[in-house]
Amino acid sequence: LVPPSLLALSRAGLVVGFAAGGHIGGPALVRGVAGVAAALFVAVAALSVWRGDTVALWCLRLPAGAAIGLAALVALPVGWATPRWSSWAVAVCALSVSAVGYLTLEALAHGAPRRAAVTRALAVAMLGLAHGVAVAAILFAAVIPAVAPDLAATLATLSGRAAAGDLLLAAGAGLATGAFLQVLWDDRPVTYPLTHLPWRGRERA
Repeated sequence: LVPPSLLALSRAGLVVGFAAGGHIGGPALVRGVAGVAAALFVAVAALSVWRGDTVALWCLRLPAGAAIGLAALVALPVGWATPRWSSWAVAVCALSVSAVGYLTLEALAHGAPRRAAVTRALAVAMLGLAHGVAVAAILFAAVIPAVAPDLAATLATLSGRAAAGDLLLAAGAGLATGAFLQVLWDDRPVTYPLTHLPWRGRERA
């Protein structure tokens, strides 16, 4: 359902990005992750145009849901951007566990074996968390300075470690939103392609 190569890429990106977070400044970390994320999304778009049969493998409902969840997060008071590590760690765990639990129950409800349901949920959650980090970094670097200057000023003062924590917190919120939003998408699972109707190239309505 989710190719091992995509999971390996997402894990590697998370490990490298957050390992670097403790050694460089917060704004530099955000800009670096945002640059890599933007390049990867462009590559995904180009690959999807070239090989249309691969687009569903990227689970594009996850970044779409993450963008909605992060828009709601940005609307909150700026205090969320400077939590204690214990606070955001609990929040990330709660959001991720709830998303994995939901995905597992959803797979079981569709008749998947228990082991397959758990494996699927973990794989989708890992990819969703990577998508969430990418969307959050792009949002922090390119959108927040224009729409939320107070939040941008707060983020600019963070250390690399604190910025990594904020990215992971935002990614957890995006993951949970992406997972739960599937209830609004015609009962389709989060791994279903974004399209609802098949393309009828030469047929007239």
